Amino acid sequence: MDTQKGLAIIAENAISFAPIELEILVYLMRHTGRIISAQELGAHLQGVEMSTYAARDLLRAPLHRLRHKIEDDPAHPRFIHTLRGRGYLFEVRETR
Repeated sequence: MDTQKGLAIIAENAISFAPIELEILVYLMRHTGRIISAQELGAHLQGVEMSTYAARDLLRAPLHRLRHKIEDDPAHPRFIHTLRGRGYLFEVRETR
């Protein structure tokens, strides 16, 4: 991953990210294996405390785009997992 250029190489493919997508990905990767609440991630991105609803609204579209960029099957993610009512988790799960 090259955070300066906003690029990642996944399976020999160069993928570019919008700034918010890159910030989300880097934050989740730095906290691999830890559940990150929408509020925590939103506060990190905006620099202010946010309600859960405001944070989810902020994250919905960039997470959708991010999953479509890095996941083979966004409906069954290997990397970015949503834990309903708890938050997001970055970890690598084996595909079946």
